[in-house]
Amino acid sequence: MAEIRAILKTYDCAAAVTLCSTSHTEYLYEIDPSWSCAFLETIPNGKPGEFGIRIRSKRADFPSKEAQKATNEATVGMFLAIRNQAELTVRHMDRLIAMVSKVTDISHWERDER
Repeated sequence: MAEIRAILKTYDCAAAVTLCSTSHTEYLYEIDPSWSCAFLETIPNGKPGEFGIRIRSKRADFPSKEAQKATNEATVGMFLAIRNQAELTVRHMDRLIAMVSKVTDISHWERDER
C-alpha cells in the first residue's frame, strides 16, 4: 500500500483502493491531492482506525473566488467519481458472487459483512 500511496503522491491523484491477499485486506482512501479541499483526520477519542473526512474551503485560503470554486468542484467531482465506481463495483461483485455461489460453497463469506 505504501507503494500505491507514493504513486498517488507522484501523480497528484486521489483514489479508493482495496488490496486483497489470501489472509488480509487493506483499504486506502487518498482524498487529499493538491487540488482537493478534503482530507482525512482521526476522530478524537475514536476507535483505532476510525477517521472522519474534513472539507475546508475558506475563502481566505484561496487566491480568488474562482480558484476556490474550481477546488470545490474538483473535490466534489472526486467524491462522485469514487462513489460511482464503488456502486459499479458492488453491482459487479454481487453478480460474480451469485454466479460463483451456484457452483461453489462459499462458507467463509457472509452476505451481512456489507
